[in-house]
Amino acid sequence: MSEQVLEHRAEKAETSPPLETRSETLQPSPQMLVSRLEALADRLRSAEAGIGAIRLEQEAKKPWWKQTAIIISVVGLVLSSGFSVYTAHDQATQRKLDDKKQKAAALDSSLADIVALRMEDARQSSALASTNPAAYRAWVAIAEAKRSMLIDASVAAVRNLNYDISATAALVLGGELVQDSRLGDAEKVLEAGLKAAAAAGSAKGAVQSVLAQVYMLPGSAKYDPARGRRTYHEAIDSFSGLSDYSALSRKLEVIEWWASAEANLGNLKESAELIREARRTLATSPLSPVLKAPLIQLMERAAIQIQQTTAGSTNDPSRILGTWRVSDSDRKAGSLIISLAQGSSVPMFAKDKVEGGVLSGRITGSVYAADASHLRLDWNFALAVNPGSSPQMAGYSDVRLRPDGTMEGVDYAFNLPAKTWTARKSTPAQ
Repeated sequence: MSEQVLEHRAEKAETSPPLETRSETLQPSPQMLVSRLEALADRLRSAEAGIGAIRLEQEAKKPWWKQTAIIISVVGLVLSSGFSVYTAHDQATQRKLDDKKQKAAALDSSLADIVALRMEDARQSSALASTNPAAYRAWVAIAEAKRSMLIDASVAAVRNLNYDISATAALVLGGELVQDSRLGDAEKVLEAGLKAAAAAGSAKGAVQSVLAQVYMLPGSAKYDPARGRRTYHEAIDSFSGLSDYSALSRKLEVIEWWASAEANLGNLKESAELIREARRTLATSPLSPVLKAPLIQLMERAAIQIQQTTAGSTNDPSRILGTWRVSDSDRKAGSLIISLAQGSSVPMFAKDKVEGGVLSGRITGSVYAADASHLRLDWNFALAVNPGSSPQMAGYSDVRLRPDGTMEGVDYAFNLPAKTWTARKSTPAQ
């Protein structure tokens, strides 16, 4: 029995596959794994789709403001639109800033050229005025043309900037415009400078002092002496640091300038009051006497000069304005006409020489008071048509007012002998 069992088992072992073979048949192949995974993924997708459909069905039954998908879409749209608007606004702002910087740079360049032109004119004046008058007159003509172009460009740049300029730019351009009697433009530019100074917390006294000049020119449309005095007093009061040498010095400079200006305009009372204010300012300053000593000397020297200028009558229009009959050392007749243009504080003159009833020479220029009875006639243009003489001349005239009301003058022409002359007024003052 046992032998039969053993034989049966042996036969079965011979017919059964080896163990390794059976183990291999139990493991799935790679293709089977892939297909099972794909089937599982299909089931998951079907489940997700079903869940999504159920959710959508549930969401559709809610009001729109409670539906998550719609809310997410709306929020995304709002964020996207807001970002786009912000980006467009930022780009526009940047373009405006770049454009403003370019315009400001153009203004600064024009003002720098004006300052450089002033410095070059001073150099040319010292180099050519006494050595080569013709060359200097040519330079002055070119420089004036260039200066006018620069001022026009600067005014255009200020307008393009909507008057958003610095106090320094306003001070430079405003001073040039006042000198050219473009008072309307000067007022707008200087007022913009005051706003800029206030916004920056910087000193505004210099700008206010120039602005006061706009209202102090007799005969101009802007003439308002009360407003002008109020403005320059505000400029004076803006220098409040009397314990600071620099601030005290600048304050005294403004006071002395306006004391001289008021005297030149014939306002002697206001001029004297400004001199008294300068003295009070020095007396109340807590600076040591050693530091105040040079300022006191400068102030007293200015006061003496103003008093000498106004003591006589060289600033009295009734004495110098009008037509004068002239006779010179060559016993030649002529005329001298002194007039004051509207809006100007400096008288102008025209001196003609007549020979045999024919005009033989003409000199024009400006009249300045040197002291109580002393005038200086600065020649802007001088022409002589006598044979043997230079057709164009450069020089000046030194004039004294005598107590009897006549003038004694000496013409100092470059490279020519001095010529003396006398003049007596022939018509009433204009």
